Amino acid sequence: DMAVVTDEFFTTSHTNPEQAVIARMNVVDGIFSEQLNVQISLVDVLPLQHNGGLTATNAQTLLSQFSEFTSAPSFQHPGVAHLFTSRNLDGDTVGIAFLRSICDARWGVGVDQIIGTGTAGALIVAHELGHNFGAPHDDEFGSPCAGTPGTYLMNPYMNGSDQFSPCSLSQIQPVIAGASCLTVIHREQADLQPRFPNSPR
Repeated sequence: DMAVVTDEFFTTSHTNPEQAVIARMNVVDGIFSEQLNVQISLVDVLPLQHNGGLTATNAQTLLSQFSEFTSAPSFQHPGVAHLFTSRNLDGDTVGIAFLRSICDARWGVGVDQIIGTGTAGALIVAHELGHNFGAPHDDEFGSPCAGTPGTYLMNPYMNGSDQFSPCSLSQIQPVIAGASCLTVIHREQADLQPRFPNSPR
């Protein structure tokens, strides 16, 4: 199960922010259902009218702020929670998430920069959720998937693909097998950029 929080920039830029979230998550659910037999159930959408403590434009700092936000006793963390933001994050970064963190109430979070319409935003969410599920970057030095061609969803550069590589699938499957919060149908960080750089460790 997944919750999505929208910051005030996303909330105010959409007439119906809940529907905007649902449209993108339908795409994400299709990717995960088809390729991983995991249903991404959107159980809560929380549109913020004020950002409160979610002030940073540095992606890593904002991720930490969001982790604090979702760790509050008043927040019902369903297994993974993402912040949809329409602020411009610093540099070329468009997303960041903790790696192998699904079902963890503190670390099962991600931040996705979503500006405008189209499928790009959904692919950013799918990429970051892939990190939560244990997929490192493809075709990146030092990654377990370093030898994978850069034509898949987890490539460090945005390329329009919605397909997980065989290596990504092999990294994700053990995480799914050990996860307690997933609906199966049958602490590192990794950040997403138009150029996705090395993940901080």
